[in-house]
Amino acid sequence: MQKLRARPYFLLNNLFIIKVNSSYGKLFIHATVFGRLMVSYVKELMEIFQTLPQDLKKFAPDRTNVGNKFGITGVQLMTLHFVKHNDNCKTSDIANFLSVSPPDTTRIVETLVKKGFVERINDEKDRRIIRLRITGEGKKVFENIRKELALSFSKILEKINEQDAKALLRGMKALSNALKELD
Repeated sequence: MQKLRARPYFLLNNLFIIKVNSSYGKLFIHATVFGRLMVSYVKELMEIFQTLPQDLKKFAPDRTNVGNKFGITGVQLMTLHFVKHNDNCKTSDIANFLSVSPPDTTRIVETLVKKGFVERINDEKDRRIIRLRITGEGKKVFENIRKELALSFSKILEKINEQDAKALLRGMKALSNALKELD
């Protein structure tokens, strides 16, 4: 039996992709990720991950009737979601969550405050600290947008057979769990 020989192929997104020549003359794409060998799905996944953000933008609130209806952008919705689930958070918490600069976060929050979706509250222990809380109107808008986006996603899932939809859900859960382990 011929020994497998590995040669570097290319480097992409911190994944070291290699090609392996087997005794059967077949090429297999492998990737070493944190010392583990991942098999052949990597190339297809990388292609999907490169186009997925563009595809998902079709559902961004500012590119749908949902955004027009409620006057909210995708980043504002993510901020509203964060504030809803992290009561009394600070703008620095949001900046870390969104991976944006503090000045950009301040502008996003200011827009949500002006719309009446979020309110600023002085910290009881330190007046220099401003905390954020979602308002009743913010909760209402968030839930309405969530329902409309769920309806949009259900229309997509109608185009996928049940077996593939279940496999997609399992795969997304597995990916989410694997990404959480990287933290």
